[in-house]
Amino acid sequence: MQEIHQAPGSRKVEIPIREKYMLTINEAAAHISIGVKKLRRMAEDNEGKQ
Repeated sequence: MQEIHQAPGSRKVEIPIREKYMLTINEAAAHISIGVKKLRRMAEDNEGKQ
């Protein structure tokens, strides 16, 4: 799965998952085969914790 970024007036740039610092919930769910709802619950349960 790759994300495509496009700046105004430029061409598309594809960034492979392995090169990204952070993933969106949807990207992470697709990458590790876990449900979006479960990931959202996990993120909410750990909000503010380090």
